[in-house]
Amino acid sequence: MRARFLLASLTIFGLLGLGASARAEVVAVLAPSFVGSPSTVPTTTTDPSSSSTAEADDGRRSYRTTIIWADVLSVAVLASGFKTGKLAAISVPIYLLAPPAIHFSHDKPGTAAGSFLLRAGLPAALGLGLYTVTDLDNCDEFCLLPVAATVGGIAVGSLTAMFIDWFVLSWEDVPPAAAPAPSLSITPQIGMDGQSVTLGIGGRF
Repeated sequence: MRARFLLASLTIFGLLGLGASARAEVVAVLAPSFVGSPSTVPTTTTDPSSSSTAEADDGRRSYRTTIIWADVLSVAVLASGFKTGKLAAISVPIYLLAPPAIHFSHDKPGTAAGSFLLRAGLPAALGLGLYTVTDLDNCDEFCLLPVAATVGGIAVGSLTAMFIDWFVLSWEDVPPAAAPAPSLSITPQIGMDGQSVTLGIGGRF
């Protein structure tokens, strides 16, 4: 009876040992497929220079988008004013003052003044010029040619001033990147032996 119990115990421990060794072999076989070799791990490299835009390459950037939206608003108000007869006058101060205010918000007061003079002077000059060269000898009292010439000159001058403001004036310098602040670390040092004590200071900067 004791011999049978001993034989059964040895058989059970033997089966457990075979199972453990088989499981270890399975793990050893499957582990490389899950871990992967270093050569098969995908790597991603980023070129720092690829994120720079063409506008920033020469140290300048444009804020024309904000000015374009201001001009779109003035044109939309003008177009709606033709139908209601109330909003047309509001488009003029938007056209004259909003873009200079945007320039001023970018710390460019000189450009703001130039934008205002350009937007006011160029349409007035073209409108007055076309009115002056219009032949009024063949017009009767209901002739609309001078009015058409003046309105056309103002429109062309306004559009020209917008494009100059967008693509010539709406640039600013990109502020340089801040230099890293210098670091300084000081560490006290103490040395002791049987007869003396040594004090010192170590630093890194």
